[in-house]
Amino acid sequence: MKKIVTKISFTTLAVLFFATSLQAKIWRLNNNNGGSNNPIVTADFTGTLQLAHNNVSVLNGDTIHVEQSTTSYGPCIFTKRLIIIGSGYFLDKNPQTQVNNASTAGSKVDLLTFYDAASASSVVTGVQMTGCYAGVNNLTVSRCFNSGQIIIGSNVANTTLTGIKILQNYFNFGGWAIYFAGTGGTITTEIYGNIVASLYGINLDARFGGIIKNNVFNTFYNPISVHNFTISNNIAVPQAGAFENTFTNCTVSNNVGTNNNLFVSPTGSGNSFSANLTRTVAQIAYLGGTSTDGQFQLSATSACLAQGEGGIDCGAFAGSYPYKLSGIPAVPNIYGLTIATIPAGASTISVTVNAKSNN
Repeated sequence: MKKIVTKISFTTLAVLFFATSLQAKIWRLNNNNGGSNNPIVTADFTGTLQLAHNNVSVLNGDTIHVEQSTTSYGPCIFTKRLIIIGSGYFLDKNPQTQVNNASTAGSKVDLLTFYDAASASSVVTGVQMTGCYAGVNNLTVSRCFNSGQIIIGSNVANTTLTGIKILQNYFNFGGWAIYFAGTGGTITTEIYGNIVASLYGINLDARFGGIIKNNVFNTFYNPISVHNFTISNNIAVPQAGAFENTFTNCTVSNNVGTNNNLFVSPTGSGNSFSANLTRTVAQIAYLGGTSTDGQFQLSATSACLAQGEGGIDCGAFAGSYPYKLSGIPAVPNIYGLTIATIPAGASTISVTVNAKSNN
């Protein structure tokens, strides 16, 4: 009698479909090192993200898949240009996440630090992290769960930074979700498709400029305090009441807030407010869905439908970088696996795999 054991990690289809150049390589990082519920896995690295990063075989442009685990892969100080891909988060809260959604934490890491210029143009996506220092050009942080801050700015004074992108993330932190660091220089950044469920939202000083578009700010206090930004298609719901945004030299248009002072600006038009936008998470009647992040989808009767520029919806689930439930990264994933009954003596088996792309 033969026994067939099938084990598929979230990276299986990603390895098959994720496009890489001949010079780049995909590496697996998995710290599930045995035990009754965690069979030993075969991976390139079994320790921390830092140890995988530091390996001399891991080169600029390579990809590290950080696989699901209940144990954090720790902090990492980046000195290379890498692509870091996790498995997402809230895996048991939304449908069609991963075939193994028992590890609800997904791929956990601690503080990620990008200060070395050699790490410019790195990408971090699909991980749960405790914070990030974003201090290099063209860094992209997308589809991550942040229980800490993303702090933008170099640790070297008078450094100019461009191309920093904060896209499609979920923030839950007891302070400012996106904050500034350093002094001098100028910094441009794009902030799209995020759900900010922190105490405060975004606070960036006069060195900054860029775009803040199609986000949801379900903060407790002030949602936004910025300079030199174009701000549109956002929803602001400060839970504690009429806490206002602070805009300096900004263009502010087509946003919706819970009171008519949230989006006041000398330039821009189409801003509105709705008393129907209730302020507590338990009473978000204008939004649809029941999961932690799914509740921020617009319902069929939402006051935020078609209120954005060009008639698009406001909020994180519309626009150029719409939010993806559970932060599933933009690679194919397997979310279902069915093996038919195997008759005695059978030479073939029938396996049904459910998968989807996530662009």
